[in-house]
Amino acid sequence: MREGGPGVGRSFLGAGAVLALTLAAGRLSGLLREMQLAASFGVTSNGDLAVILLTLPDLLVNVLLAGGLSAALVPRLRALSPLEASSLFKSTMIGVAAFFTAAAAAIVVWPGATFAILAPGMAAVDVDLHRRALGAVALAIPLTAITGVTTAYLNAHQRFFVAGCGTLIFNLCVIGALLVADSSIAMALSLALGIALGAMLRAASQLAALPHSAWERRARPGRLDGPFVRAFMAATGAASLMLLVPIVVRALASLTGAGSIASFNYATKLVEVPVGILISAAGTVALARLSEHHARGDAAGARVLTRDSLQRTILLSLAVLGPGLLFADAAVAALLGRGQMSVEALHRVSVLTRLALIGLPFVAIVAIAAASLNAQGRSVGMLRGTLWAALALPLLALPGVLLHSERYLMLAVVAFQAVHSVLLLRVARIPTLGPAGWLGPTMLGRVALIGALTAVVGVLDRILLIESHWIRLVVATATFAVAAALPLRVWRGSPPAVESPDDR
Repeated sequence: MREGGPGVGRSFLGAGAVLALTLAAGRLSGLLREMQLAASFGVTSNGDLAVILLTLPDLLVNVLLAGGLSAALVPRLRALSPLEASSLFKSTMIGVAAFFTAAAAAIVVWPGATFAILAPGMAAVDVDLHRRALGAVALAIPLTAITGVTTAYLNAHQRFFVAGCGTLIFNLCVIGALLVADSSIAMALSLALGIALGAMLRAASQLAALPHSAWERRARPGRLDGPFVRAFMAATGAASLMLLVPIVVRALASLTGAGSIASFNYATKLVEVPVGILISAAGTVALARLSEHHARGDAAGARVLTRDSLQRTILLSLAVLGPGLLFADAAVAALLGRGQMSVEALHRVSVLTRLALIGLPFVAIVAIAAASLNAQGRSVGMLRGTLWAALALPLLALPGVLLHSERYLMLAVVAFQAVHSVLLLRVARIPTLGPAGWLGPTMLGRVALIGALTAVVGVLDRILLIESHWIRLVVATATFAVAAALPLRVWRGSPPAVESPDDR
């Protein structure tokens, strides 16, 4: 699959800007969705049910499909002729639609098993009372899976806008559904219908945006080839394990009492906003640039780029972490403090949010290390490192299970992220110390700079005792902006260590 020559280089920044804007729109609309969800259900058993209904389609599809599909399908589509790419696209669409339609039917037939896996602590009566809602959500499952295939095809053709707007479309439908309902029982059914409608509109928008080459009449669906299947299985295994960890811990949290799933969800979604906009975007850009270096055989340039990308992404994560720890209570109160959210519920979510924020630097390391491994075609190595980290999860989660503590369970997620980051650094052979390492004196100085700024703001916050949550949230945002900008300005003034011509 060829893309038009000289214009591609000039359009790289424009495509990146489009991708960043759509990612930001999707994440911010997701934040609005969580705000409305919290106002409608609070931290209650109904809130637990709402979270299960809302996350079920994306959870099932992402765990079994999306992570590996994008990593395997996009490069494969770009390597094939238009006729071969159309054949692969049709084959994948048919297989995915059939598999996830069967999975949706199984969920409708055995709803008790679904809730027993995702929320073992949820009362069985809730399953029976909301069978219709679960049936409506099941309609969204094959539609979400189809969207995963169309997104890969659109991205392969560098049509980022429509694919990126899919999350925005879905979230707006969910928000609208919650706004029109007037009771908790009606809200559950209305939420399910909003999920189904959002999945339908998201899939329809992408199907309409597909280029004509996707439906080439001469292309016939055939058997999926071996290289694609192997790449898909390895990438899916690693992506699924990373996605399953917070889901497994969230399910364990349901054993600690009503509202635990909801409180976990609100805290996680708040942290996912900076992760999606900053860290995931940095990983996407790093993957594209590292792939170019490795394709040219420029190993030295790839090493320098990996180190620089890792340093910058970690500094961005620390710029979020500092203000986040100081002002998490203000953010939670300002964004979620209405409707069914009590003072106790807000405090509960604030504590979990602070704990989840601790994992941001480890998430940053994983993002860049994974980009390095994927750029080298070493998806099996990434799977191996992720698998070893996942095997440590039962031990990490044991204190939370024994003590019935959702806080210790959130710390188990952070501990997994830390173990995962260390293992991927080793698998990717990214040095930490030494002349070529990312954690040198200059990096430590930048970390200290962010820490000093955060400490000063923290002291001022205690002295001034600002009562307005919104004003404190503005202060947190300004602190992040300065904390993110200062090290980058220092960066421009310091000479690079080793630099390839393409990185100047």
